Amino acid sequence: MSLLILALAALYGILAMRALVPGRSPWHWTFVISAGIPLGLGVSGLVYLALPAFHLAVDAALLCATGYLAWRKPTHDELSASGFAYNWILALAAAIAFAFVFASIFAASAANPHGDWDAWAIWNLRAKYLAGPVWQHAVATEIAVQHPDYPLLLSAIIARAWKAGGNTFDPAIPSLLATLFFVCGAGLLASALACIRRSSSLGWLSLLVLAASAGFISQVPSQYADIPLGVYMAAAVACALLDLPLAGGLFAGLAANTKNEGLPFAIAYVIAMLVRTRRPAVLYGAIPGLAAIGIFKLVYAPASEYAGRTPDFSRLGAIVEASFKSIPDLGFGLTNPLLLLLILVAGLRLTKDLPQAATWWTCAIVFLVMKLSYFAAYLMTPADVKWQLGTSLSRLTAQLWLMLILLVLVRLRPLEELFAVTIVVPKKKTKT
Repeated sequence: MSLLILALAALYGILAMRALVPGRSPWHWTFVISAGIPLGLGVSGLVYLALPAFHLAVDAALLCATGYLAWRKPTHDELSASGFAYNWILALAAAIAFAFVFASIFAASAANPHGDWDAWAIWNLRAKYLAGPVWQHAVATEIAVQHPDYPLLLSAIIARAWKAGGNTFDPAIPSLLATLFFVCGAGLLASALACIRRSSSLGWLSLLVLAASAGFISQVPSQYADIPLGVYMAAAVACALLDLPLAGGLFAGLAANTKNEGLPFAIAYVIAMLVRTRRPAVLYGAIPGLAAIGIFKLVYAPASEYAGRTPDFSRLGAIVEASFKSIPDLGFGLTNPLLLLLILVAGLRLTKDLPQAATWWTCAIVFLVMKLSYFAAYLMTPADVKWQLGTSLSRLTAQLWLMLILLVLVRLRPLEELFAVTIVVPKKKTKT
């Protein structure tokens, strides 16, 4: 029953994205599925938090509504870019690389089925309270709940699955969700690049870079909220570049409810896109998520540990030093993904005719705002800054990693363009 509940949420999320993305190519369908699953799971979590007694009825209504909208939506906009003859080699290399990636994830998950510290001390513990009779324990300061001010979305997704399964608290559920978000993030990254640039090669190259991102992949079996947050933020950026403002707003709102770091992203994203496009659709999409996190913060959550803190700029040197020292942790040696990105930038070179250039700059500014917000958090943390850096810097990097790969590769010239073959058909000679 737990899997059925998750599948139902994933289905209406896919149908919702299908209603917004009309293309029929394999890459379009990959984007619809990869973005739709986290969308549906996130919406189902918000529904469970808002209407716990009626969440199944709301799920059924959402399934009918999204199914109708997807059925009525016309299909068009096929990918029509010229092919790159050796895309099959890139696809094969990505498949082999991800075979090793999944082997490492499954081995780590089997060895540590309950995840790492924050999983069983925060996210999964709060999910048990949300699935129980007294959900307020999830935000109580009187019991052993760490960071009760953290948003509840991920815990709510786990809780509704546990409750549907009879509250057995099966550790396979949060482990499955962690892996599912990773798979969706990979599919979303590759398909977004393929659809935006009409280039399969950029999609496959992004998967190879992601497969080399050992620091990012190591976060998956930990069962933390950083990977889901990163998926929601990357999905919002992808929707902006694909001119899907309503979906972008939805993902930004879900990011705000996933972790505290998602709130500055949602605010910056909505404001930036409103200024850029002058279209209110992005705000309409974000309203449910922003309203949910606003009510949670104002009514239920205790004060943040950062409340009343002022920046300590004497920490700036330690923060910058730790940031540079963390670069080798992204990957291994010559396959460090940051090095691979630099090689791709040097080899493929930046494109000069990106139609979404203005939107790209807007998203890049949002990315910069997020980096600055992380620096501000370290300047104001009440904990020892070296300990805080050592325990959280890799996770903050993981949050922005999908977005960074997307923003870098979308600006590069695809292999289809570099190796385009022009066939010249000679004119027939006319007799005189």
